Amino acid sequence: MKLKRTYEDNMSGKLPDHIFTMFIADYDTERATLKANIAEMEKALEKVRDTKADIDRFAALIRKYTSFEKLDRFMLHELIDRITIYETPGMGRCRKGKEKRITIYYKFVGAIQ
Repeated sequence: MKLKRTYEDNMSGKLPDHIFTMFIADYDTERATLKANIAEMEKALEKVRDTKADIDRFAALIRKYTSFEKLDRFMLHELIDRITIYETPGMGRCRKGKEKRITIYYKFVGAIQ
């Protein structure tokens, strides 16, 4: 609407050509910026949707194993992506009292802190 009015003002002589050109350039810049923002937001939304889908898949797996007596190999393969065991500094012959740092990466959701 503003663009149409600006054009009409230019055509009627109320708005000089150099100001009209400046307005059009500003409009084009703003339009390009908004298009880029929309594209970024759509990518972010898609990432959120993917994350939600991953969480839903993980929740379905967890629900599947709500009551079990013993953790077996099949369950581990379904639930866990990988386990990282970090080297403990100062580990030599005496291992008592030393804590190991272990990170478990679950499928679809990664490491849970």
